[in-house]
Amino acid sequence: MSITGWVLLWVALIVGALVFYALIGLHLFRKAQNVFAQAQESTEVFEAYAQAVESIEETTFDTPPALLAGEEEKTRWRDARRLNRARRGQRKFLRRKATLRRWDDVLVHPPRV
Repeated sequence: MSITGWVLLWVALIVGALVFYALIGLHLFRKAQNVFAQAQESTEVFEAYAQAVESIEETTFDTPPALLAGEEEKTRWRDARRLNRARRGQRKFLRRKATLRRWDDVLVHPPRV
C-alpha cells in the first residue's frame, strides 16, 4: 500500500471517528434536553404541591378549636357521629354479605379451567 493509501485510510478513520462522536453527542444532547424538560415539569408540580400544602396549613391553623361550643351544637355533632357510625356499619355489613355471596358462587359453581 502506498503512502496515499495510508493517508486516505487515516483520513477515513478520523472522519468516521468524528461522525461517531457527533452521533453520540447528538444522542446525549437529546437525552439531556429530555431530562431538563422533565426536571422543569417536576419543579412545576412540586411548586403546585407546595402551594396546596400552604393553603391547607393556613386553613387548618386558622380555624379555632370548638372548645367553647354550645350544648346544642355538641348534640348536633354527637348525632352526626352516631349517624355516620351507623351508616359505616351498614356499609360494612353489606360489603361482607356481598363477599360471602361471591364466595358461595365460587364454591357452588367453580370456574372451569
